[in-house]
Amino acid sequence: MRRFKESSNGSFNDWADTFDESFVNIGLFSGRELVRMADTKLLAEVVHAIYNGIETTNKKKLDDLYQQHEAEFSERRRSRRG
Repeated sequence: MRRFKESSNGSFNDWADTFDESFVNIGLFSGRELVRMADTKLLAEVVHAIYNGIETTNKKKLDDLYQQHEAEFSERRRSRRG
C-alpha cells in the first residue's frame, strides 16, 4: 500500500487512526497489527466492497482502488484539515 502517494494512502491511514483505539479495545487488532497497517487494509477492503460489492479482494484490486479514488480521498483529507 505504501507505493501510492501520501494523499490517497494517507487518507486511509488517517481514517484508520480514528478507529485504532476501538479496534484494539474490541480485540480486532493488536498494536503490532496496527503498525503493520492491518487496520488500513481492512478499511480499504470495506471501501472496495462498497464500490464493487462483496468479493474476494487481492493486492491488485486494492491497488486499483487507491489509484481510482486518489483525488477523492485527497480532497476529503484536505477538507478535514480545514
